[in-house]
Amino acid sequence: MREQVREREALGAAASRAESPLLAKTSLTPEEVRARASDPDAWIARIRRLRDEGQTVAAVRELAAFRATVADAERRVPSDLREWAATVAR
Repeated sequence: MREQVREREALGAAASRAESPLLAKTSLTPEEVRARASDPDAWIARIRRLRDEGQTVAAVRELAAFRATVADAERRVPSDLREWAATVAR
């Protein structure tokens, strides 16, 4: 129950951050950011896929948007992506 409350609060915060200046530097629309914020695990999978396919610029943009939108983004980054994510400027 508490986890669901935290998720709802995070989604509300994500919606307000979706208009942030950092996100203006990404190719994502606010609607796309909100949709992805509703499923952070799928967003991480997308970042992983882009990175693994060699689409580094797109992966970095997605990671930047993820960090700007998801309140606990750094905690959610899985161990197999942490080393790479640490090389990406915040």
